[in-house]
Amino acid sequence: QTVPGWVSDDYLTISRGRATVRVNNLNMRDKPSLDSSVLLQLSQGYSSVVVGRKNGFVSLLAPSSYRVALVAENATDNTQITETVISKNEGNGNNINKPIVEISPAVSPQIGTTTDGSRGELELGESSFTTSERLHVIAPGDAISLLVFGESDLSIENVRVPQSGRVSFPLIGSILVAGRTIPQVEESVAELLAQGYVKNPRLSVTMFSYRPVFIRGAIQQTGSFPFSEGLTVGTAIALAGGSKKSAKVDGVSILREGDVVETGLSVDSQFEVQSGDVISIEEEVGVQEDDATYIYLHGEVASPGEYQFRRGLTVEKAIVLAGGFTLRASRRKISVTRYANVDANEEPEKLKKVKLFTPIKPGDVINVGASWF
Repeated sequence: QTVPGWVSDDYLTISRGRATVRVNNLNMRDKPSLDSSVLLQLSQGYSSVVVGRKNGFVSLLAPSSYRVALVAENATDNTQITETVISKNEGNGNNINKPIVEISPAVSPQIGTTTDGSRGELELGESSFTTSERLHVIAPGDAISLLVFGESDLSIENVRVPQSGRVSFPLIGSILVAGRTIPQVEESVAELLAQGYVKNPRLSVTMFSYRPVFIRGAIQQTGSFPFSEGLTVGTAIALAGGSKKSAKVDGVSILREGDVVETGLSVDSQFEVQSGDVISIEEEVGVQEDDATYIYLHGEVASPGEYQFRRGLTVEKAIVLAGGFTLRASRRKISVTRYANVDANEEPEKLKKVKLFTPIKPGDVINVGASWF
């Protein structure tokens, strides 16, 4: 199993839990940020299972030819790992492309230690890089995939967890996965496969899809909506078309597994929801829905056009309403044309290099420019 890294989702095609690179020389980074270190570059057509998602980045497994070497200092029983070297194994004893990436103290003990002070190689295992996906507690309605390296007949994809919480795996039969994290399931499957089926099994369990979230109350469109890591209350409400004018400003509550876990949230709250959550938007009595006002999106968005304005809209939420960015979109080339009075014939205000969190006003025209990678 190879080291995972992060790449921008702008340059990927994602289908059925796998991502395919659409461009050449795509940077793979150690963190979901443009300011993080570059581990290596991926070629067009490279494909990997999706390990996790965050901040517009997707975590993928690096090509199998890349391995990880750990560098240790001060040989003691509690030796700390100070850095890791990502290197390309060319099969001739020569290693190339060796950017250095610092490992945080919280991660170092998980990767391993050495007692002889030597430089050794380690194929990163399941606990090496912690992602929110790996902390997710599996529940009925989730779908998981199993990849057993070198044993394609034992690998399965997109298996929905039933209400019983048990999933049937090749050879080892049915095991309980609900209420457990991915590392716990991986450990159980590995132990069972090692009992006379596969010698030293190497495997990876990943989330194929999550239970949806449910939205009800003073919302344009009630029902279930797809969940993704990092989904906030505000973004979820934007996916549902935005709140109604009659929505109470601080009237959002979160119901989780039958219990109310949060109340008094605003409709644009950055509180992160979990899969299976029920988002309720309270309606103020006596408030009527006025004539609709609109915003307009064009440029590099999936579905340019006219969209109804709702309180709490930001540039990012408006782009979500328009289906998100296209592959050519640049987050640094967003402009807004703003009219002081929607009905007046006046010279508009031009806002350039607008940030995603900028609030939107009725009548705003949002343009997303193209990026040439």
